[in-house]
Parts: sequence; C-alpha cells; structure tokens
Amino acid sequence: MRRVKIAAILLLVLLLALPTMLLTACKKEEAEEEEAVEEGVAEEEVLEPEEEAEPTKFTQDETKTVGEHKVTVKTWELFAGDDKLKPSKEGNVLVLIDVEVAHTQGGVFMVASSMSFRLKGKGTKEFEPIKYKKKDAFTDGMIEPGKTAKGIVAFEVPKDIEGLVFTAGKFKYDDPSKVKFELSKETPYEEPPA
Repeated sequence: MRRVKIAAILLLVLLLALPTMLLTACKKEEAEEEEAVEEGVAEEEVLEPEEEAEPTKFTQDETKTVGEHKVTVKTWELFAGDDKLKPSKEGNVLVLIDVEVAHTQGGVFMVASSMSFRLKGKGTKEFEPIKYKKKDAFTDGMIEPGKTAKGIVAFEVPKDIEGLVFTAGKFKYDDPSKVKFELSKETPYEEPPA
C-alpha cells in the first residue's frame, strides 16, 4: 500500500511539473530560433518565389531589300555590359543588333557601320554605332560579289529609351536609300538546343 502511495505522489508531482517543463523547453527553443535569426541563420528558410527577369534579347528575323542589298536583322539585345564592354555613361545600356547584309548582284561593295547604320528611339536623336571589337563584330570593308557582311552592330542609348528603330542603307555612295526595322520585344530569344 505504501508503494502505491509513493507511486501516486510521484505521478502527481510529475503531472504538476510537466507543464512547467514543456513551457521551459518551448521558451528555450524560441530563444535558440531568435538567436539563429539574429545571426542570419534561420532554421527554416522561407524561399520566396523568384521574380522572372524580363527578357533582354529578342528574335527579330526580318529581311528587307535596299538597292541591290538584302538586309536582315536576326536578333537584338539590351546589354547592361560586362568586363570587356560596358556603357560609357551611368544610366545607359548597349543595344546589340545582329545584322546581315547580302549583296544580290555582281560587283564589290563597301560596308562601313559608321555610315550605314543608325538607331533612333521615340523622341530621341539618331545614335551612331559605337566601336565593338569582339570576335562577332560586324564585317566592315569591301565585300566580294555574292558574299554577306554580318555580325553585331552596337549602340549606346539611355536605359529608359522606347520605340527603337534601326535603319540600314547608304551602301553605295550614289544611293542614299535606307530601310527601317522597328525593333520588337514580342519574341524573346531562345538559345537553340545543343
């Protein structure tokens, strides 16, 4: 009988102490979590869904004829810059346009980016190409009959520019005709599968 009383008393003490022990354990756990958060290490990190970045490169795939030449704008890109190529002014971006100029008739012809290409935004002046010296730069110079001049033509423009229009032409000294390409953001560029 005495053992039963002792067991009952121990059980009663345990039941009375249990809420206090649980409360102490919870407080200790909360304090550890707060300390971890203060140190920048959360026990359970809640990952916010990443906002998808707006595309910066677009497919144009548009061809127009000017004089004896076919001009194709394949892609264009708004480029913030990298270690080798960056805008010269804060608040500007580079517009990189992948262009091809094919001569449709016989005879050598001259292509000079600085004379043949311009870029204009809504309510802005015309921009001339900047020096672009990467290996994919546009082929300037005398082009043999039946050959194609191609590569990237770069422009530096204000970051918030809208309504970009690329013009190409003046491939012959006596033919000042040009064609215009309204650069569209409708089709984001997708890398071809490897």
